[in-house]
Amino acid sequence: MIPKKDYVYIQFYGVHRFRGRAQMVMYSEYRKYDVHDGLVEDMGGRFFGFQDVQALDHLCARVPGAGHKVYFVDDRITMEERLRKALGAR
Repeated sequence: MIPKKDYVYIQFYGVHRFRGRAQMVMYSEYRKYDVHDGLVEDMGGRFFGFQDVQALDHLCARVPGAGHKVYFVDDRITMEERLRKALGAR
């Protein structure tokens, strides 16, 4: 298995009971994306579903850009790593 980052848009959170224990879940939409020079463009949805909130690694934001494009803005460390990789590939 190869680790891969996925982007998920969270529609809403909920709590359900399973075997007597409360579990927090989120209804979310996995997103298609493409990386351009270190920027991550949102290319639309892939599929919807429920999953445990513990699947989240970190949170990011969706930001509108030029030409009606939408980009994901990650935490500083992730964005710096992606930019270094893009600059090193040239």
